[in-house]
Amino acid sequence: MTPSKTVVFVAGAYLEVSSAKHDYQALRDSHYETNELDLFDAAVLGRQDTGKMKILRKYERPTLHGELTGSGWGLATGLAIALFPSAAIGTNFLVGAPGAHGGISAFAGHVAGGLGRKNLFALGLMFDSADAGLISATTEAMLPVVRRAMQEADTVRVLAADIDVPALESGIRYAYREAIG
Repeated sequence: MTPSKTVVFVAGAYLEVSSAKHDYQALRDSHYETNELDLFDAAVLGRQDTGKMKILRKYERPTLHGELTGSGWGLATGLAIALFPSAAIGTNFLVGAPGAHGGISAFAGHVAGGLGRKNLFALGLMFDSADAGLISATTEAMLPVVRRAMQEADTVRVLAADIDVPALESGIRYAYREAIG
């Protein structure tokens, strides 16, 4: 049996980007105050003029949930890309790595697989009427801190996912090796 890790995703939908950014900062500050910055993993999304969501701000720690060190891809960002594949464009994920889309797809696929189609669909519907979003990947212990920080969200969903961390890391490493030749 492959070891997996339970990750709690907290996703908030916002009518304004400024509200999502405010809650993002409150979330970051609360992690500083509780001396748990190693557990801070979040992404702010904003709807562009084209109607597509884009990652506007992200923060990941390399020690969180077995994240691939140096990739800059946290689980919150993985969920954002699973929901909105075009969100990766313009976030430096694709700079200098023509085959990086394979790693991004593998990463988002593992996160999506941990949540399941029904939960992804529900999150997609929640974000359909929003102009912004905030996604955090955290632990059960930090859930109350995260929920308190997301005061300005119009709608919030909390979902637990079992992430197969070794398979996730293996898939990303394989895609990275393929991308660099």
